[in-house]
Amino acid sequence: MGKKSGDMATSHDDTASTPAKGATTARSRGKKNTLLVVGIGASAGGLEALRPFVAALPAEAGMAYVIIQHLSPQYRSMMVQLLGRETKLPVEEIKDGQVLAANTIYITPPNKDVRVKNCTLWLREPSAPLGPKPSVDVFFASLAEDRGQHAIGVILSGTGTDGAHGMRAIKACGGLTVAQEPETAKYDGMPKAAIASGCVDLVMPPDRIGPELASISRFPRPVVPPKTAETVTRDTIDEIFQLVRKRTEVDFSQYKPNTVRRRLERRMAANRIDSLAAYMDFVQRSPGELDLLCKDILISVTSFFRDSKAFEDIKATLSEMLATKKMGDSIRIWVPACATGEEAYSFAMMLNDHLGEAVRSFKIQIFATDIDMDAMAHARKGAYSTTTVENLDKSYILKYFDAMGQTYQVKKPIREMVVFARQDLIKDPPFVKVDLISCRNVLIYFNTDLQDRIFQVFHYALMPEGHLFLGKSESVGRCADLFRPVKAASKIFQKRLGGPRSTNAVFGAFRPRIPD
Repeated sequence: MGKKSGDMATSHDDTASTPAKGATTARSRGKKNTLLVVGIGASAGGLEALRPFVAALPAEAGMAYVIIQHLSPQYRSMMVQLLGRETKLPVEEIKDGQVLAANTIYITPPNKDVRVKNCTLWLREPSAPLGPKPSVDVFFASLAEDRGQHAIGVILSGTGTDGAHGMRAIKACGGLTVAQEPETAKYDGMPKAAIASGCVDLVMPPDRIGPELASISRFPRPVVPPKTAETVTRDTIDEIFQLVRKRTEVDFSQYKPNTVRRRLERRMAANRIDSLAAYMDFVQRSPGELDLLCKDILISVTSFFRDSKAFEDIKATLSEMLATKKMGDSIRIWVPACATGEEAYSFAMMLNDHLGEAVRSFKIQIFATDIDMDAMAHARKGAYSTTTVENLDKSYILKYFDAMGQTYQVKKPIREMVVFARQDLIKDPPFVKVDLISCRNVLIYFNTDLQDRIFQVFHYALMPEGHLFLGKSESVGRCADLFRPVKAASKIFQKRLGGPRSTNAVFGAFRPRIPD
């Protein structure tokens, strides 16, 4: 689990734009501004969808709208004039360094990608030679990073899959996601791809989206209750998650309270429900909502070689480990909470780089596990958007990916090195006799007791000289007796032998998974 952010433009001219008269700028709200920013992705048939969309936008919803419409690089866009006829809101073509203002519509110019940072729009040349331009995924990824729960992603008519990856990033950051009802789209490829990602909150025709977003934005998120109500609130939340566990078999009781509360509030806001009691009644009447709540908590994003400095260090650690292996030996790596698979494939590529032709002389098994079946389905295909691979060296893309239209698929020999399997890290048996465990940016969501249990599981699973690779915000905490730091800055640890505590008690309820 982790969030990917693209490189921002280097020219930071904050005076490049003057907001529309009467509009509230993001800057005027201060560093902790709550401006809702709506990214709208469209392609073929997009104009037919954008016209009713902008025509129905309320005059004072307090949101900024950024339209990412695929255009030919040579095409002189008339979008500002065409959409300006449909709405009373200001419609502007984006200028580099433009500060976002509420109740304003921004149009991305042809042959430019746009990113947002500190509520300011930055233009840059497209980094990917292939794929749609401008890229919806590029903007959505930066929108998720910058605005978090104040980000909204909308996908309208278009061919291809651009935007689906970015929708996942927005949802993982607590934002809201909407797709055009495919039956109303001239071209339903993009809406269907977004919906198939499992990351869409609302599906509706274009003319209904604006009023719905305005209604949700006005709806107050639940606040921390008075002390007299804390016990009742806690009991109700516990009861809701007991229903989640009964329906999905996923137990969130040992997740950090703030994590589950934020996602619960997000679902309440999406459904315009203002009390936990009303939400409890809602899920009892509509149990499918429990699946959506579960999905919201589990949703995550990752990327290839996430945190480059840490990956350089783990590459060196991997080289040291491989130096102890001889032809015919097994090399086993376990990637729990692998999400959409980029990290597991990153290790496969590193092994191939290091071993070269000799890679076939070892029994390589990379076990990539997750509880999210939608993410696993994506991971097994090994097909990724241009945004996902844009930060990889071009030679690496040529070596390890096949270009397939607007996507890049990991080459078959690399895919065959990875075994994907559903696993609940909390209760399912671990793999054992593994050389390296890479579990990054997931333990931060668990409470301390559950973290301790998972570290004991990892200690048990690792070979005597095995290594543990964590996320940059994680540490072994109270389990320093089980793991010693090897490269502390990169969160690389090695298993300690003969620690003071036994890990056997952890495994009374199940037998470990021993690779073939």
